[in-house]
Amino acid sequence: MSRLFHLLQGYANIEACGAYPEQLLNRCAEEQVRFWRLQKLDATTFRFRVRVQDLEKLQKLAQETMCTAEELGLRGMVPAVARLKGRWGFLLGLTFCLFFAAWLSRFIWVIDVQGNDSVPSEIILAELRRQGVRIGTWGPSVLGREVSNEALRHLPDLSWMNIHVNGIRALVSVREVEEPPVLLDEDVPADVVSLEDGVIVSLEIQSGRPLYQVGDAVAKGETVITGRMELLEPEGSPVDLGWYVVRAVGSVRAQVTHALEETIPLTAMEKQYTGATSRGVSLCFLQFHFNFSENSSHVGARYDRMAETRMYTVPLLRQPVYCTVETLRGYTLQEVPIDQAAEEMRLQEILSERLQRLMEARDGEILSTAFRTRIHGGCLTVTLLADCVEEIGRTAVLPGETGRYPGGQGAPPA
Repeated sequence: MSRLFHLLQGYANIEACGAYPEQLLNRCAEEQVRFWRLQKLDATTFRFRVRVQDLEKLQKLAQETMCTAEELGLRGMVPAVARLKGRWGFLLGLTFCLFFAAWLSRFIWVIDVQGNDSVPSEIILAELRRQGVRIGTWGPSVLGREVSNEALRHLPDLSWMNIHVNGIRALVSVREVEEPPVLLDEDVPADVVSLEDGVIVSLEIQSGRPLYQVGDAVAKGETVITGRMELLEPEGSPVDLGWYVVRAVGSVRAQVTHALEETIPLTAMEKQYTGATSRGVSLCFLQFHFNFSENSSHVGARYDRMAETRMYTVPLLRQPVYCTVETLRGYTLQEVPIDQAAEEMRLQEILSERLQRLMEARDGEILSTAFRTRIHGGCLTVTLLADCVEEIGRTAVLPGETGRYPGGQGAPPA
């Protein structure tokens, strides 16, 4: 803290020389002339620091003690300001720069969007531009509440928005609409049918009547749990009680065998680089884009585009400048045979990922897997055979309504 105080106040480095320089230090202590950083260079020379306002008094004390006090340099804010007294052009330029920087800091140069997952930031920024909030907008003119309310009218996937302007940065916080849970409509009749061929390993029924039991084989598309239940009348009764129709709900897990297949040709097109290249440089600052590209017509119809972008920051404004160096490399295509072993491993990985995604979607479990490979018609085919236990029940909506259908008044929904 004392070092900062001395820098603000200003101090001088002094080299005192004399037959008895200790007398000068004693006189400084008597006259309340503060000094610090005392260094003894030899028997007749000392070096120390004093405040700028004590320099005149120090010279008088040096004369009284028959010593010399040489100034080695002035440091601090006060001496620096004193040196600028005659440099009006520099002071005017400095004042203008500070005013210009303060004025530019009132504009919006950075817009950040946070809180969005499914709604892209580009869509939100496009709507804000339509409302007048863009790069270069005068910050104090942005009315956050009014702009947010108007933008939400055109962004139905957002439920809340807040715009907070802090200097050159505008922070846009949003909250997306949460999808309500899908409610089961019990007034609509339905059956539970099978998605795949398989053998039932477990059957859980919440409503409806099962047509199969655990251990039975079921084909794809067959009804496993029906919502049409016949009302049984007493034995010998001439009365037909009819049917009662509900929405069948239940879980059907079965052991299923999947056969997944991937095929690729035995040859592939490979790039052969011609050696022709072209390079270009582009700059992007605020809403301005400058392109300094070479003529790329000699590269050819086919080329690889490689771009490297670096960000630099403009002093004072703190606004990024993006510099992109783009290189084009021309090539031709040549047909070459594939590495069958490597491609077979790659296809096996693809099939394994497909099977894993299928099990995640159907809450399934993989029991065993086996791969088969064959070459036919100039193609390599890999087949994955997998035994799995998974959910195969699917709701099939029926026409009509739930409820009782008395005997003799028509059949229930088919």
